[in-house]
Amino acid sequence: MADPLLPPLPVAGEAIAGAGGLPTARWRAWLQRLDVRVRRPPAFCAYLSATATDVTGDGTLHAIVPDAVLFDTGAHFAGGLFVAPVDGVYQLNGTIALSGVATAHNRFGHALQVLAGSGASIEARAYGGDAGDLAPDVSARVTLRLAHTVRMLAGNTARLTVQVEGSTKVVDVMGGGASNVLTTLSGFLVGTG
Repeated sequence: MADPLLPPLPVAGEAIAGAGGLPTARWRAWLQRLDVRVRRPPAFCAYLSATATDVTGDGTLHAIVPDAVLFDTGAHFAGGLFVAPVDGVYQLNGTIALSGVATAHNRFGHALQVLAGSGASIEARAYGGDAGDLAPDVSARVTLRLAHTVRMLAGNTARLTVQVEGSTKVVDVMGGGASNVLTTLSGFLVGTG
């Protein structure tokens, strides 16, 4: 297997530069991979800036859409989704802060979903699952945390979801400000291949 950081071996008669002296498509693709892997590996941290009110509690699955970005090297996070720029292994982390949790809310599910390239259909990968029966604190709050090392293909997306069961749809996903981030999604490229 060729070293991905080395330039591709030229094919007999292949030009490195095309019309106007610009690199050919194959060489442009290698330069882009090199740029992502070496100079600007993807890393991001986004958070929910406003509380999403009454989104679960009755078993409703809620997709969390962090809308504010603390940093995003390479601009691969938008609309609540991280889009993998290259095939590789990524470390993805999430924190979900819930409020309005009653003692009757007896099941907490949370997941990091890796979606197909278009984001339209879910692949067979969801990381996280059932957090079980958690007791809310005195402020009726529960915090769920996720940390997963996942394999993603270029174009795959990742998002956070939460599902609370056992009572009525009164559970909120808490938002915050840049100095007080509560619900977050973050990650970075560990290695390519």
